[in-house]
Amino acid sequence: MNGNGQKANPAAPSPWPLWLLLADAAVYALAAYHCALLVFFCRDGAVGPGMRFAGMSLALVVAMLGYAARHALGSAWKRLLVLDALAFLFLAAWLPWKFSGVQTAKGLSFAWAAIEWWKLPPNLELMFRASPGGFLLFWVAVLGLIELMRRGMRKTAAAVIIAFSAWYSFQLAGMEAGVRLPAYLFFVIALLAATAAGYRGYLRTFARVLVMDGAFLVIFLFYIGALPLAAPGPPANAPGVTRIYPARNARADFPLKFLRDMHADTRSGFLFTAYGPTSGIVRVSMQSGRADIIHNPGIVRVMWTRPELDHVFALDWQYADFYKIKKHPFKILSKTDIHDSVLVTPMSYAITRGKLYVVSTDLPALTRLDLATLEKEARLDFRALGLTAFRSGAWKCIIDEKKQKLFVEMGPVDLKGRYRIARVDLKSFSVEKTAYLPEGGLELVRVPWDNALIAPSFFSENMFVLDADTLEIRRVIKGPLTCRNLIADTERRLLYGTSYTRGRLAAIRYRDGKTLREIPIGRKPSSLAFAPEQDTLYAGSARGIFRISIPALLHGQPSETQ
Repeated sequence: MNGNGQKANPAAPSPWPLWLLLADAAVYALAAYHCALLVFFCRDGAVGPGMRFAGMSLALVVAMLGYAARHALGSAWKRLLVLDALAFLFLAAWLPWKFSGVQTAKGLSFAWAAIEWWKLPPNLELMFRASPGGFLLFWVAVLGLIELMRRGMRKTAAAVIIAFSAWYSFQLAGMEAGVRLPAYLFFVIALLAATAAGYRGYLRTFARVLVMDGAFLVIFLFYIGALPLAAPGPPANAPGVTRIYPARNARADFPLKFLRDMHADTRSGFLFTAYGPTSGIVRVSMQSGRADIIHNPGIVRVMWTRPELDHVFALDWQYADFYKIKKHPFKILSKTDIHDSVLVTPMSYAITRGKLYVVSTDLPALTRLDLATLEKEARLDFRALGLTAFRSGAWKCIIDEKKQKLFVEMGPVDLKGRYRIARVDLKSFSVEKTAYLPEGGLELVRVPWDNALIAPSFFSENMFVLDADTLEIRRVIKGPLTCRNLIADTERRLLYGTSYTRGRLAAIRYRDGKTLREIPIGRKPSSLAFAPEQDTLYAGSARGIFRISIPALLHGQPSETQ
């Protein structure tokens, strides 16, 4: 904008200094974020009416002060202030309210919006910790693009953005994202819209959209595996590490960046896992590495089997379908819709004594079903019980079959960002005890030799060791950053865990929390299985599926990155 508030000549350098463009964009983004967060919390009923009014008014005032921080705009500032206010109210109030209103449709729920919006700043901090170089390089590029536009080098800036958008779209094309692909393309659409605005000389719009869109894009670059820039897998000569899938110099038959739960069935000689972002269910031979694939339209995340069973159970997170899959021949025996107005997106489950216990994250609840008929028998609504303030956020469950206790992790459950562990007595089907955690994640593990639970944080290296009876935190040990897989080795009293963002596998001594060994395993490891009969771990990452000898892991030569 020139001194009269007119659109500047886009080819000419802007009178706006870079610092003022960045300050304006930062104020706009922060105010919009906090106001939208308040709207999401209001939608969930987590904020009282007085705080709603005060919070939204404060956010709006802060935003307007940011808009007024400009060079001489003459009489045009009033018109610009009105336009700013309308855009802000749309982005930070009406859109979040509308977006979070869609609920309970099969395969479509936005109850998670408040939780995921709240996680945006912690996720940005997490990405910085996981890959400081890549994170900073990304934001240097964002600042460089704003500076190019400011100096009138619009063609250069547009060319860089278009090239990035093309590369990003190409990455999405290989994700098998199905109907979810348009949601991922939203970031590109916003980038191109910002580029068009900058090309026409609307620098404030360009800077604001670039900063806001960049906050989502840098997280998504981790999600698709583009960051960290260096995430090596085990070298070819790593002691005791063998890649069983895909074969050497062969291409994988299914995406490896989004592997889910994994189970090692040594009796049948197969690994059972699933992949995303949509998904397929996979059987991999432990010996030959041959993969058999059953494609399905939803998102299978969690699987379960036992050696004596001739089938595997799987649960579809997106469409709430429960599968029974025959091990050999590999085929679906049954597929049952367990969706209802509460059980919208099932997250995890446990099976014991002929009952199926399903934890749904949207809406947060525990539902008991008869395993034979899959008829619903009872339900615990965690939100109605006052255990969480939000309409989403129940995650992993684990079971103590001997004591008939089920443990569920939820979070965040309040405006302080705390997580919560609930212990459910399965005989009375009631919540008998709960305890808060300062932070949490997606994994929860029983330590049977110590009557303890371990709840790793996804946002730090902290792993909380809790007493299974009192649920008190006994101690905090350091583990892998963003741990999504954790296995307890009863014989050795060890823990094996993966770092999702750093691409590493660690062996940790439970007694004192010391990391004994750590090896690279490839980008985004989120599949880990334990075969005690073979003294072996099976780990999956974007590099493949690996068989890892535990003695070699503990006593072999240190692995070098390739």
